[in-house]
Amino acid sequence: MTRTWYHDPVLLQEVLERLPSQVRLVMDGTLGHGGHTMAMIEQSKQANSSIHVVGVDRDLAMLQKATMRLSDISSQIMFVKGSYAHFPKIMEATWGKLFDAILLDIGVNMEHFKDGERGFSIKKDGPLDMRFDTTVCIPAYERLATCTTNQFHAMLTNFTDFSPKRIATTIEAFFKTDRLFPTTFTLSTRAKSIGMGDKVLAIFFQAIRIVVNGELDEFTSFLEQFPHY
Repeated sequence: MTRTWYHDPVLLQEVLERLPSQVRLVMDGTLGHGGHTMAMIEQSKQANSSIHVVGVDRDLAMLQKATMRLSDISSQIMFVKGSYAHFPKIMEATWGKLFDAILLDIGVNMEHFKDGERGFSIKKDGPLDMRFDTTVCIPAYERLATCTTNQFHAMLTNFTDFSPKRIATTIEAFFKTDRLFPTTFTLSTRAKSIGMGDKVLAIFFQAIRIVVNGELDEFTSFLEQFPHY
């Protein structure tokens, strides 16, 4: 039987060490496969205390996998599909009770790269989607097809470390012909035609992903709100 694969958090021990000793209610704002949540609950059991976790994720596939993985401790978890920045919805799961701690592990789950159909990977061909939540936003291929030169320039300036020369070269390459990139490989082929190697290409894909999912806006909104919760 094939073992179900789960992504394990990189800085798990550091998170556990910094968790307040008297914590009772935690928000795991980027639930993923539930690694942090599972470890926090286990640590509380070892300390003869009990915590409840509100596990939040924009990605339904991640949420479903976490629900399966955490089924044995589901009585201590409230699962919420949505963004960690959407506090009014999240607070419905706590009946308005405030959190003792909030955890965000911002970024991409390795499963996003393993599944070529999601469009995140430079190594696997598939639809150029890149959305965490496929019910909102617009996919990457549509974003690229409709963005203006200024928007493209802002994306490269804000979310890559490209030099001004590389930014100019990239803009020229992507705007001199059509910008129809239905798949990851059609996009990477164009990028490689102007000399992007895998490391640079990964940064380029990351920038597109950040824009498609409004990741900076979500984080900014979170920072403005979280002290109240």
